Amino acid sequence: MAINTTQTADCNKVIIRITNPETAVNHEVVVTGPNGNVSYTFPGGVDNTRIIQADELGGGNGIFIVDHMVDGLVYARAGFLFACDVLCCLASKMEELLDCDL
Repeated sequence: MAINTTQTADCNKVIIRITNPETAVNHEVVVTGPNGNVSYTFPGGVDNTRIIQADELGGGNGIFIVDHMVDGLVYARAGFLFACDVLCCLASKMEELLDCDL
């Protein structure tokens, strides 16, 4: 089993993917951030992909921790950083510099 996280380019979502989850156990993912948390369960056996909106996590920037729980115990942990105001500003300025609209 592995856990992977990816942020979308629009700075509003994170994609969480659990690969090869064991069957016959309880799986839960808990995402915790500075302004809130969200959790969900899923069955084992098939890869699980979930898209979480930044608003579901209370919005804002900061460090977010993703725990993959198996039968109530932390099996894997990953993290991601929402620093989208900075990243989106840089992308916008880069687009202006390169004049990408031409």
